[in-house]
Amino acid sequence: KRLGREIALHQSECSTGEETQPNVGTGPVDGLTAASGRTSLVRWMRPSRVREKKYSCTYCDRSFTRFSQLKEHLRSHTGEKPFSCQQCGRSFTKHCNLTRHAVVHSGEKPFECSLCGKCFTQRSSLTHLEIHRRIHTGEKPYTCDICGKCFSQRSNLRTHQRTHKEVLLMKCYAFLILKNFLNVDILQ
Repeated sequence: KRLGREIALHQSECSTGEETQPNVGTGPVDGLTAASGRTSLVRWMRPSRVREKKYSCTYCDRSFTRFSQLKEHLRSHTGEKPFSCQQCGRSFTKHCNLTRHAVVHSGEKPFECSLCGKCFTQRSSLTHLEIHRRIHTGEKPYTCDICGKCFSQRSNLRTHQRTHKEVLLMKCYAFLILKNFLNVDILQ
C-alpha cells in the first residue's frame, strides 16, 4: 500500500516536474524517507544515480561507480597482485580468483555431470562442465564463416580457421608465381 503511494508520488512528480514532500514514512526505519525529506524510492528511480561514474582511471578512459571497482581496475595497470596462495605462492589480482585457485590444491571437484558422472572444479558458464555437456547434447554453437562447419568449442573453430588461411596463402603464392612466370614469358 505504502509502495503504491510512493510510485504514484513519483509518477506525479515526473508529469508535473515538481518534487513534493511525501506523507509516508518517518525515518530510516521504514526505508522510504531520506534525510532531505524526499523519498528514497524517488531518489533510487532517478537515472542519474544509476549511471553516475565518478571514479575515473588515471591511466585510461574507464570510469566506475564505486571506488572499489576503480581500485581493482588499477591493478591491471600496475601489475599489483595482492592475493597470494599460501601453498604455492601464486598471486592474483582478485580474491575470488585466489579462492577458485585453491581447488587445485584440495583436489575437490564438486560439480558433477548429471548424465555421466564426470566431475569438474567449476560450474560457471563456459567452463569445463558446460563445454563437457555439449558432448551429450550435440550442441555446436561455433560455426566457420567460410565453409559452415560447426564446433562445440571456440578453440577448435580457431584451429580449423587456420586451415582456410593456409589454403588462401597457398593460392595467393601460386598466383604470384604464375603471374611472375607469365610476365617473364611475355617479355622474352
